[in-house]
Amino acid sequence: MPRSAWNLKKPQHAFSLIEVIASVFLVGTLLVAVMTAHRRSAKQLQAAQHHLRAIGVLDELLTQRKEDVDGQLKLPSGKVPGKNAYYWRTYYRTTNLQPDPSQIYLPATVVRIELYDPTYRDGKTQAYVELLESATELSASLNPSS
Repeated sequence: MPRSAWNLKKPQHAFSLIEVIASVFLVGTLLVAVMTAHRRSAKQLQAAQHHLRAIGVLDELLTQRKEDVDGQLKLPSGKVPGKNAYYWRTYYRTTNLQPDPSQIYLPATVVRIELYDPTYRDGKTQAYVELLESATELSASLNPSS
């Protein structure tokens, strides 16, 4: 039986236009997804590094405050000594403690020290610590002459 020219199918050696367009679309979509994930992870890494630096600065600030290196650390706010970009602010909240229900209330103050960089994230707090001080200890440290 003779073969006609219409019935002969040559083996395919190339991709069709639809296959090429589909593969370009797929590769482009994957590339956009990878680039988006990379950008997001880079931002998270930068934020984490900034937060860790802020925690280290806050630790140094607390050490200086404990050693009372500089009387200005008892002020309500200020610039962190030696760290040009960082500032701190302090909030005080009075509370009463009752360690044991049979005992009387003990007056105390919660001292919240926040660290921030006004140029980073619109000056939002980057690190903070809350200290519990007795009311008499706090008044003595704020008023050394009494």
